[in-house]
Order: sequence, then C-alpha cells, then structure tokens
Amino acid sequence: GLVAYNAAISACEKSGNWLKSLELIGQMPQARVQIDTITYNAAVSACASSGEWMEVSKLLVEMQHCRLQMDTITYNAAIHACGMGGEWIKAVKLLGAMRQGKVPVTTISPCAVISVCGECVAWEKALELLSIILSSKTQVDATSYSAAISACDKGGAWEMARWLLSLMLQDKVQVNTTTYTAVISACAKGGEWIKTLEYLSAMLQGKVRMDEVSCG
Repeated sequence: GLVAYNAAISACEKSGNWLKSLELIGQMPQARVQIDTITYNAAVSACASSGEWMEVSKLLVEMQHCRLQMDTITYNAAIHACGMGGEWIKAVKLLGAMRQGKVPVTTISPCAVISVCGECVAWEKALELLSIILSSKTQVDATSYSAAISACDKGGAWEMARWLLSLMLQDKVQVNTTTYTAVISACAKGGEWIKTLEYLSAMLQGKVRMDEVSCG
C-alpha cells in the first residue's frame, strides 16, 4: 500500500538510488495506490541528494498536475537540488513561490538560497536575501554569512564583504577560516593591502586556523 511505497522511496533517498525512487513512483498508478505529498517529497529528496535538479523540476510539475500541495519539505529539497546544479535563479524563484503560496519558510530555506547565490557569484541577490532575513529578525548562521561574503569576493565587492564581516562580529556569529579567507581575498583583489593585513592579524589573534589561500 501507500505506506510501504513511501517507505521504499525514502530508503532510496538514504541509499542514493534516485532512479529506483522514480521507478517506484511510476509503478504506483498501475498498482492503484494513491500518490500523496509524502510520496513526492521522498522522491524529490532522493533526486535532490544526488544533484538531479532536472528530475526534481519534473516531479514538481507532476505534483502541480496532480493538484498536490507542495510543503516546506518539498521546497527545501528542491532548493537544495538547485544548489547542487548551480541554478541560483530557480532557487530564488522557488523561495518566492513559497512566500506567494504562504508555505512556512524556515531559516533553512532562505539560507540555502543565499548559499546557492554565493556559489554562483550572484552577490547582489545574496545580499538582498540576507537583508530580508536580517530585517525579519531571523537568526542567520555562519554558513549563510560566509556564502554571501564569498559571493562578494568573487564579484569584486570588497567593501560589502567587509560590511558583512562587521555584521557577523556585531551579531556574535562565529567567524571561521572560510569567512576570513573570503574577506582577505576580496580586500586583496581590491588592492586594500592594509585591510588584508589587519584581517590576517585578526585571524591570528582569534586563533582561527590559517590556510594557504589566506596566506597566499
């Protein structure tokens, strides 16, 4: 029945066998088993974990055709898939769809989109999303800050990178090697050698481990 199929598809996610999850969901109509949101969530998660964002997109379309409500789990898994595929525009659209559909947005959702934007050098969009989160007084973790700072580094926005680091320190968010490395890299690219040395000194004083990129 439905419970058995859902459990089997969930097992596919844990084992990384996304193809089998699609095969199982395809068998359900023939077996006259009604597919529900939990079924699709399990399949979406299985495909997302393997970075198969195109398959995730197809599953979302199927859900709409079946008039099944997409919930927070569906969206978060889909956003994760977009991150794996470098599809930051799709990730931003999914976050927008969550808000329009009044689907509960957890901290994970916007933070995951910021990470995607950071990886794809969409620093302006990353900052926009970060400002929205901050204005809503939602807790922002080090990963989200680091992703936005990394995007600024890649986009040559060293002043923004410095500003974000100051926000982290102000909010008492733990600053790690990744964060400092991105800020140091951004300042170096901007020719701000004094600031670069200041941040290297801050790493030493804070006993943050320096890597080759920070020192190079």
